Parts: sequence; structure tokens; C-alpha cells
Amino acid sequence: MSGKLLSQDEIESLLETIGKPKLKLRKAVVQPFDFKHPDRIVKDQLRSLHNIHEQFGRSFGTSLSSSLRAMVEINLVTINQLTYSEYTTSLAEPTCLIVLNVNNEEEDLSGSLTVEMEPQFVLFCVDRLLGGTGDVLAEPRDITIIEQSIIRRLLESMVTGLNEVWDPTMELNLSYETMATNPQSVQIAPAGETIALLSFRISVMDRHFPLRICIPYYILEPLLPLLVHRGRTGSGNKEPTLVDQEAVLARVNSSLMSIEVRLGRTRVSVGGLLALEKGDVLVLDRRLHDPLEVFINGEVKFLGVPGKIKRHRAVKLIHQIGREDKFIYSDD
Repeated sequence: MSGKLLSQDEIESLLETIGKPKLKLRKAVVQPFDFKHPDRIVKDQLRSLHNIHEQFGRSFGTSLSSSLRAMVEINLVTINQLTYSEYTTSLAEPTCLIVLNVNNEEEDLSGSLTVEMEPQFVLFCVDRLLGGTGDVLAEPRDITIIEQSIIRRLLESMVTGLNEVWDPTMELNLSYETMATNPQSVQIAPAGETIALLSFRISVMDRHFPLRICIPYYILEPLLPLLVHRGRTGSGNKEPTLVDQEAVLARVNSSLMSIEVRLGRTRVSVGGLLALEKGDVLVLDRRLHDPLEVFINGEVKFLGVPGKIKRHRAVKLIHQIGREDKFIYSDD
């Protein structure tokens, strides 16, 4: 066997190379990818979706507070991406599935999305709207046609709230289509279609109910590029929307205020106060037929005359106190 012999310099260079430590290769970072459930909505778009529907939760909660005569809070908990078939198989039966139509002819956008409520929450709303205490049945049952018509106004306010929060991005022109109790009877997307599932938590009178909104990807697809743009430009000051104004008005309307009717006043010394006994008569500063002062949150606002309604004492308002009258009816 013949070959070229190494020179002394080549031998020494080879020995130096053997003595040097070997280079460490960087280990590749492997990230899992689920081909069955690809995430088609990126983080920035999810953040914008979250902000939009957080605003919806606040406005719809305020609207419910006014209608149900109780403080209602609606908080967005999670946004998940899954297939429509997985969503439908997770639905209980009976359920309350509200189908909303999307119709924007200018942008060629049409389709449907669903809002899922527990039957117990719907029955709670019906009971409160009819003046009840809101006692909820332990077992869910189908919602009757009459009960659906009773809560229709609440559903219309929900649709208005969704339209208002989406209008700055694109007008969806959502409208109520139907309410179903059997989830298998509703098919708004192919079984393998990706959906965004927004899960909310409704808190009212120490009770908690879930609410979920299912939006198919074919509806979100033309909206996603606009969501990123909205997230970058939506941080500045903007005019309050109709939903914002109605939310503030609803909170004001549901605020409680104290009303007091004062029969009259008098002054007495400390000695006279200590000497008071049962049967003593105090002479007030009002004559028998003088109108009474009506105070709202400690400030006189009306004059009225006493009366009676059935077995309850009452007062009839006969005059509203204006600014020019306040110095006359001041507590000073």
C-alpha cells in the first residue's frame, strides 16, 4: 500500500488539532405543532378579539343589570380555537343556543354565529323579568315559546351590544335568527371548520352562569387583518359609542337613592330633652295642612301632602323645589 508521507509540520498540526476541545453543537428547539388543531389566529389578533369582547361583556352586563334589577357582571375568561364538531359534541342537551345572522353585503360577508346560554340562566332572567326572586330550577329543561318571547328584548340588547363593539372594525349587521334547545339541529359551519370559542362568566346575585360565543373562521378571516390595525390605532381617545352611553345611563338608572318625608322640625333644650316622657306633645313648625318636605339623598326636592294607599301611608308630590326655593327650604 502506497501513500503520501506526512511532513513533520503536518504531523505537529494534526496533533494540535486532536488536543483541542470539540465544538459543541447547539441543540435545536423543537416546538410541537398540532396538524389537527392549527392556530389560525395569531396573538395580536387574539388580543384584539379579547379587547372587543371585554367591552361587549361590560355593556351587556350593564344592560342586564337594568332589566333584571340586580347587579350583573360579565367577564371574558378564555378564547380557544377548536373545530366546530368538537364544540357541538361538548354541548349539553337541552341547551339554549341562539343563532345570529351576519350580513354585510358591501364586504360580501355573510354567515352565522351562535351564543350559548344555560337554560337555568334563561329561566332566571324570565323569573326576574316577571317580578320574581330568580329561583333557578335544579334540573335544566327546554325553554318554551312563551319564555323565549319574554327574553327576546334581552337578546335584542345583546345583539345591539355585539354590533356596537364590532362596528369600528367592520359592520357585521348581526340579527337574531332563532333559538334552539337541541345542539344537533344547528349547523353553522362544516364539522372540520376552525372556530373561535369565547367563554364568558356571568355573575349575578351570588350565582354564576357560563356564556359562550362561537364564531366560525370563515367569518373571522376577512376581519383578522383589520383587528391588528385596530389594536395599533385604537389606543387613542375616541368618542363614546351608543353602547357606552347606554351603559352609563343604565348604571345611573339602577342606582338606589333614599327618599325621606319630614313631618316637621322643632328645637328643644338638653334639659327639656332629658325630661321627655311618654305622652308628651312636641309642637312642630308645620301647621296641620302645610305641605311636607320630601328629601332625596338628604336634599329637599319636592313638597307633598300625606295620604294613604290601601294599608300603606303615602305622600302625593305637589311641587318641585327649584333653585329659587332652596334658600327657603334649607336645613340651615
